[in-house]
Amino acid sequence: MPHDPIRIADVRSWIHKAARDLLAGDHERAADPPILEDVVFHAQQAAEKVLKGFLAWHDHPFRKTHDLIEIGQACVLTVFLSVRISRPDFIGSVEQTQQPQSRA
Repeated sequence: MPHDPIRIADVRSWIHKAARDLLAGDHERAADPPILEDVVFHAQQAAEKVLKGFLAWHDHPFRKTHDLIEIGQACVLTVFLSVRISRPDFIGSVEQTQQPQSRA
């Protein structure tokens, strides 16, 4: 089944914006002297946009935020739900391996 062209365009837009942030960060890093706070800012922005692109690809809604922890948690939840739906036996095996071993 082909992917939705609107979703593809949305994800490409997020990835393109992230790439532009990386270019901007690289430009600031190459300055003399480097503008390190801008480098870090653009790195954070690029990470945020790539994660939002991931969520958009998986049709997982997200609110307008710059909180990488919140966005990252949404990504982890998306992966977990995806694996749980496609491979319910896999989740059970992971849960079994994480059980503490009793000492007899």
